[in-house]
Amino acid sequence: MFSGVRYYLSESLDSESRSNLEYVLNQHGAQRVNSAASPECTHIISNSSVFEGWQLVRQNAVVVTEAWVTRSVLFKKQQNPQHYSTDPGMLFSGVCACASELQTGDIEILSAGITSLGGQWRSGLAKDVTHLFVLQSGSEKYEHAMEFRGHTGLKVIVPHWFDDSVKLGVRDLDTKPYEWPEPEVFKSQGKLKSQDTSKRNIQLDPEKEVLLKIAAWSPSSKVPTAPRTKVYGGRKILLSTTLELGGRRKAIEAGIDRADGHVVSYEANDGGDPEEELNRVDECDIYITKFRTGPAYYKAVRARKTIGTLQWMFHVQATGVLTRPLDQLLHYPIPPKPIENFASHEITITNYTGEARDYLKKLIAAMGAQFTPTMSPRNTVLIAADTNNGAKTERAYAWSIPIVNHTWLEDCFVQWRNLTIGTEKYLSHPPGYNFYSCLGRRGYSKAVEDLEELVKREAEEEEDEEALKAGGMPPGTENSARDAKEVANAIEPDLTEVDEEPL
Repeated sequence: MFSGVRYYLSESLDSESRSNLEYVLNQHGAQRVNSAASPECTHIISNSSVFEGWQLVRQNAVVVTEAWVTRSVLFKKQQNPQHYSTDPGMLFSGVCACASELQTGDIEILSAGITSLGGQWRSGLAKDVTHLFVLQSGSEKYEHAMEFRGHTGLKVIVPHWFDDSVKLGVRDLDTKPYEWPEPEVFKSQGKLKSQDTSKRNIQLDPEKEVLLKIAAWSPSSKVPTAPRTKVYGGRKILLSTTLELGGRRKAIEAGIDRADGHVVSYEANDGGDPEEELNRVDECDIYITKFRTGPAYYKAVRARKTIGTLQWMFHVQATGVLTRPLDQLLHYPIPPKPIENFASHEITITNYTGEARDYLKKLIAAMGAQFTPTMSPRNTVLIAADTNNGAKTERAYAWSIPIVNHTWLEDCFVQWRNLTIGTEKYLSHPPGYNFYSCLGRRGYSKAVEDLEELVKREAEEEEDEEALKAGGMPPGTENSARDAKEVANAIEPDLTEVDEEPL
């Protein structure tokens, strides 16, 4: 079946997945290659579009998800790679859908939207269909799908799932609130409230729990230890001087060593200086820094080094998986200047607890806004996992405080701008859907490391530096430097404070 396939398995996949994929592919005639850049490589199997070495992939090689392998084996035929894209913008990658007893106009919208965003459409209930859209029960397709869904994994859902996926821009949106025989999105707000939906979807899977827990690390916390595997595989790691590790440097270097990484040593000042850091970039495979700026950062991007934050490094060591920094917001360095006018926000949160709550607090602090554990009329925004429960949501309505989902916060972080709150995407809280389930899945696009934009930013910084040497002071430089320091410290706050849920 896979004769002629020469595949590379991304190290962003966990070791168990890589072992299973290698076994299945080899059993069906494929051969593994050691590099994504190999001239022989035809397929890269990954869970990320920015896997290590993505810039070097040949034009005729395809990048696919694990589902391409499993679906090909299931149907005993190689599936079309374009329907199994790792591109996060392809919201319906891996989806094969059809509909029953919908109006022609609705079917046209569904089929066009799904196929243009990575999925497939079938006119009938074919064996490869993964999602069946129906608005009411009773049709022949509905009865057949419901009878066999336990064996096939087929999702029988209402079209609202498509609408909300597109509106929110969320890939693999949880289907449970949209599934028959009792779609929760059809229930009244009163019924949803009585069922306490805020507690229904808050169980985190182990992988997400680790992600959010590591994201909440601070300098006052214990340095994470005991990596599960030799995950770095001998890679050389350069710790930026911007990290200001101080007395924690030895503990952090020991963790890298246990995970089979090699720390690139500094000679100057027992911790390096910016000039030596710039020179040492050539020696490293991985560059760990706070800020998306400076000669060393720009050099690392051009040299196609893996660039991440301490949170990313600890996450890699805790999970034993070499994930990609661009796939998570707090795993990639932030811009050097805070978001303009974001400090005017006083933000509070409801229906998020534990590590999830700390994760959102990190984003808020990093962008320069103030988080308040309690709520008052001074608050400018309430971020809610859902709007059906809680005193905060009721009081927000009474005080005319905007209630948004956390995608607003993530979009502000990605674009590093104070985005308007009053758009449908951010104000939307679909009945029965709890945003807790999609927390921590947002990352950056490849555009963050776009070389053309990089050259522009670097030139601007050089102009500012020349102005300083000439005795001048670029507008706002003093404030920007101070604010950047405050933002960096905000990402790593002291976590010993008591954070309660009351108003």
